[in-house]
Amino acid sequence: MVEKPIDVSLEAADRILAAERASGTKVAVVSQHRFDPSTEQVTAAIQAGDLGRLTSGIASTAWWRGRSYYDSGRWRGTWAMDGGGAIMNQTIHTIDLLVAMLGVPTEVFAYAGRLAHERVEVEDTAVAVVRFASDDQLVYFHHNPGPAPELTMPLPMTETNQVTGADTLSADQHRLGPAHVAQFADFVDAIRSERPVRVGTREARAVLAVVLGLYRSAASGTPVPIEHG
Repeated sequence: MVEKPIDVSLEAADRILAAERASGTKVAVVSQHRFDPSTEQVTAAIQAGDLGRLTSGIASTAWWRGRSYYDSGRWRGTWAMDGGGAIMNQTIHTIDLLVAMLGVPTEVFAYAGRLAHERVEVEDTAVAVVRFASDDQLVYFHHNPGPAPELTMPLPMTETNQVTGADTLSADQHRLGPAHVAQFADFVDAIRSERPVRVGTREARAVLAVVLGLYRSAASGTPVPIEHG
C-alpha cells in the first residue's frame, strides 16, 4: 500500500508498475475519497446511466496550509521531495475523483503560482482546464429521480438541496476514517480473492500524469498533452 501520490515523476511511477508486474504482487495507492459513501453514490449513478452522458465536471479544492505545515518537514514545499504544492499534495485527491468519474484525460491547460506563502518552492494556487476523451459540449443537467421531497440545507443556509432522505449520510459516514478503512479492506480482500484492487498503480499513474501535465502547462503557458503509459 503506497500513500499518494504513487511518486513524483512518471519515470518513478513506471518503475513501481514494472516491479509490480515482475513480482506478481498487488499494489494499491491510497485514494480514500473514492471509498467515501457520497462518492460511491455519484459513481453508481454515473455507471447506471442516471446522469446521461457526462460532458463536463468542476473540481475545486479551497484548502489552506499555513507556515507551520511547511515547517513540519524539510521535504514539504519542495519540488524534489514533495513533487509540488497545493496540486500534488492536496488537490490530487479531487483530481483523482474527476478522473474516476469523467474518464481518460487527454490535455490540460493551467496557470499556477505561489501567491500567499514564502520560503517554499511550490505553488499554493492553481487553475486548470482538463480535456477528456469523452467530452463534447457544455450543458446543464439536473437530476432528481421521482417526486421525493427536498431536504433543507443545514443552518445557516436556508435554500433547499436536491437530495432525499435516502441520500443523507450518518454521523460516522462524515468522518474520513471509514474511507481509509474501506480501502484497506478492499486491498486485503483483493489479495485473498486474487482480484484487482479498486485503486491500483495504473489509476494512480493516470492521476499523476494529469498533475505533472498541469505543471508543464503552467510553466510553458500552453496546453500540453497528458502522457499515458
